Amino acid sequence: MRTSFLWDDLKRPVQVVHRKLKVPFEHLDLSGLDHETRGHRLAEIQEKDFLRGFDVRRAPLLRVTIVRLGDREHYMFWNRHHLILDRWCVDLLFEELFAAYRGESVSGVPGTFKDYVAWLQQQDARLPEEYWRKALAGFTEPSLMFPPGVRNGTGVRQVAKSLEVELPGDLGAMLIDFAAKTHISFAALVQGAVGILVSAWTGHNDVAFGLTVSGRPPDLPKMDSAMGSFINNVPTRIVLPSVMRARDWLQSIHQAQAQRFRYEHVSPSEIQRWSPLRPNQPLFDLLTLLHSPPAERRQGPGFVVEQLESMGPTAYPMTLSIGEVKGRMQFNALYQPSFVSDELARKVYSDLREILSALCEPGDKTVGELVSRVIAPARPSSSVTLDHAARTTAESGLPSPESPADELTQIMEAVLGIDGIGVDDDFFALGGTSIQAARLFTEMNHRLGYDLPLSTLFRSANVRDILRAAGKEQPPRSALVEIQSHGNRPRIFAVSGIGGHTIGLRDLARSLGRDQPVFGLESPGIDGAGQPMRRIEDIASLFLKQMAPVSSDPIVLLGICWGATVVFEMAHQLTQSGSTPELLILVDPSMSDSAIPTESAHPPATLLGLALERARLYVRELRAQERGERLPFLKEKAQNVSSALLNRPSAELQREMVENRVLDAHSEAAERYRPTPYRGRTTLLFTSERESDLGTEIRRDAVRLLPSNSPVFEIPGKDTGDALSRNNVGPFAQRIESEVETLISCLASSLSE
Repeated sequence: MRTSFLWDDLKRPVQVVHRKLKVPFEHLDLSGLDHETRGHRLAEIQEKDFLRGFDVRRAPLLRVTIVRLGDREHYMFWNRHHLILDRWCVDLLFEELFAAYRGESVSGVPGTFKDYVAWLQQQDARLPEEYWRKALAGFTEPSLMFPPGVRNGTGVRQVAKSLEVELPGDLGAMLIDFAAKTHISFAALVQGAVGILVSAWTGHNDVAFGLTVSGRPPDLPKMDSAMGSFINNVPTRIVLPSVMRARDWLQSIHQAQAQRFRYEHVSPSEIQRWSPLRPNQPLFDLLTLLHSPPAERRQGPGFVVEQLESMGPTAYPMTLSIGEVKGRMQFNALYQPSFVSDELARKVYSDLREILSALCEPGDKTVGELVSRVIAPARPSSSVTLDHAARTTAESGLPSPESPADELTQIMEAVLGIDGIGVDDDFFALGGTSIQAARLFTEMNHRLGYDLPLSTLFRSANVRDILRAAGKEQPPRSALVEIQSHGNRPRIFAVSGIGGHTIGLRDLARSLGRDQPVFGLESPGIDGAGQPMRRIEDIASLFLKQMAPVSSDPIVLLGICWGATVVFEMAHQLTQSGSTPELLILVDPSMSDSAIPTESAHPPATLLGLALERARLYVRELRAQERGERLPFLKEKAQNVSSALLNRPSAELQREMVENRVLDAHSEAAERYRPTPYRGRTTLLFTSERESDLGTEIRRDAVRLLPSNSPVFEIPGKDTGDALSRNNVGPFAQRIESEVETLISCLASSLSE
């Protein structure tokens, strides 16, 4: 604690231990301020103190500010540089502090940092180099989870942001039980989960992330009582063979951890130098700490010291820790806001929770199946690079070339713009969107002669499972789609936008967690087989009949945009039958009790009308073409239009015809609908960036139809489609989850009364 670091005019940097120093100590008194003002002042003091930083050439590299809040409560800002003390030392320091406060001396002679330096000098430098060169051999692609566009920051020191979430209680117990039964360490289990996360987000099956280790040699006496900075960050390389059993794979991680233990004292710069990557190219951008609780409470002699938060900087875009706090498993993410958005931080948590839950599920899962459980966030670049292990037709167990498997794989590759897709690769894990899903099924049904609904992707999202579904007798088409049927929370029945499909709800359902049952309701006519309905009342009545066999109290109805009008009517019909839903969630509702029917803005749902609409679009596109490209462009588009006119439309044109027919019917239904006030429990959600000329009237009309105490919240997005995108679905899901939690609390309170 009396150490500084010097390097000017020296051959190499040195640590200097000063004989005597005075600790910078400041007292402030905020006890006379009101609660809100005091909170603002504390935040200002904390940020200002943090942004001061340290000059490591000037000791001491710590300072303390004591803020008096009242007679019995004080706030202490203890800012220290990580070069002099690691987190392990915090407990040691408080033990000595409490002993000094009581007038006692600490028993025993502690180890010293000088002993550690002597131990380092005795180590054979060749052995660590051999180990790390071998461990990183062939690792040529860095594992970067977060967008590269923000990597060139301003260089301004920023206060890191923090996300702290408690893992569900049963999940923590399941993880510990699973580790014990499979004879692997908890650390190896979490490392495997993080490896799956990095693989899913980067698209690589050979990944690395940082791991913080204590760095205290177990064969050096008394190191557990030594003060100093022993902590180290080392790379953990994880290879994910998709067909390997998850339990066997975790065992290999456990064994690799034991081998690495002897070489964890080597500096990160040395390890980087021994890796195949360029010297300035990072191996990873995610650092992980295990068993490092973010907050603790320490009982002192006559007082209690409680660590409220740690604002320390992180040298990486994100540092996440998983540890036990007061018997509960705690997740903490410390992240730089210039690298990681709040939404991405929340997605890291939700994805990791999903992976840990999947690891504990019964049955022998493969590594590939676990990776496919995670939906990678959209990247800023449109290019997609995947590093999948080679898969042969023989390994897949499917027929050889020219088989349906090959043709379906080719279709999927063309839709996604990715080469080398395997039969077990999850469509959504590869970055597939709901629009691409519609293209995939349209082309597949057209070329292979199948008649599978788009909702098949909820259960079968890879080539192998889609082919299995095609080989089975399909049940009669139903409006009800089981998106997630398991869980103990109140069932959510959701109606999406004007297109009528439920596939866009997949990311939302998964972000709500595996314990949240979600059912979608699809409109008639979207498969092209039947006619779409043209009255909201009829659609609502059909949906209520379809959901009746699986509905149970309490019911939550979720309506998105056009779907908000449908669930609004469903709530009315349920109330009239004596069964009011417990909660109605309306997202960007467009209802108005004073609407005037207008001509539909959608193109005519006829082949000729669609072809003419296409022709007008091609004329606009033609103007954007270079001169030399216009003739080939005209030829290609003329063939498309003539194909439509000759009644030989492509699969894409057929799909557009069906979609336009549904859009036309749904628009007419919404325009004819006259809502009446509803007095049941309702929550309103509006997208924050919606065009003002659309948003103001819509909000006013919706609020007028609902109880005056209905809560209103904003969620990220330009519209509901953007709100359901992978970038924004996390906050959307979090708001719904919060509303359901409030509902559960209210129901529990009512029962107790």
